[in-house]
Amino acid sequence: ILVATNAFGLGIDKPDVRLVLHYDVPGSLEAYYQEAGRAGRDGAPARCVLLFQPRDVQIQDYFIRQSETNGHAEIHHVAEQRALLQQMVAYAYSAACRQLTVLDYFGDKDEAALGPCGQCDYCVSQG
Repeated sequence: ILVATNAFGLGIDKPDVRLVLHYDVPGSLEAYYQEAGRAGRDGAPARCVLLFQPRDVQIQDYFIRQSETNGHAEIHHVAEQRALLQQMVAYAYSAACRQLTVLDYFGDKDEAALGPCGQCDYCVSQG
């Protein structure tokens, strides 16, 4: 069992992580993808679970406001951070294949053309 937080940058380089559990929503889909990618690096099956509640958005927004209040962020940066957070929230509420959503976000049209993954919560519930 290995426990880490993103406060440590999830600097975990273990190939046999079987489960990544997100207790709070990350601030962006890119952060989520990087953190979720810690699971199954050895090619064996692994799971990533995102536990989400609307309060998580308020916490992330608090962090954004703090950077704004402390003068560490310009207005366009704050707007960009809020947009990234909204994309993450849309992902959490999505009624589509999670993998296709991520591929679309990163602009990977070739992989997306392969169709739904058949393994995410959405795909399994449709099966």
